[in-house]
Amino acid sequence: MASPADVPVNDRLTDLLASDIGRSWKLCDAARDLAFSERSLQRRLSGEGRSFSSILRRARMRAATDLLTRSSAPLAEIGYCCGYADQAHFQRDFLRVTNMTPRVFRGISSDIS
Repeated sequence: MASPADVPVNDRLTDLLASDIGRSWKLCDAARDLAFSERSLQRRLSGEGRSFSSILRRARMRAATDLLTRSSAPLAEIGYCCGYADQAHFQRDFLRVTNMTPRVFRGISSDIS
């Protein structure tokens, strides 16, 4: 079994963020929970070709796409559950990452199922 030191920091961070995706995560909070200083966490992530914000965005998108495909919750509620301050921010970020709105994504994913 791998020790925590053997697991890449970006994987440990992804798991931490996903454990409470609705939280308003800050680098300092994640660093503390992973037993790093902020700068050490930034250096380790940089060494793995990642950044805190990119990992947070990816974790939020994974949660959002899961909720969009598995629930009929309103878009604003899904955005809030995934840590976005409001529906507009959720929609802008989702569009930037997926090149489609959450509503379009939901429609496409429901057509596939």
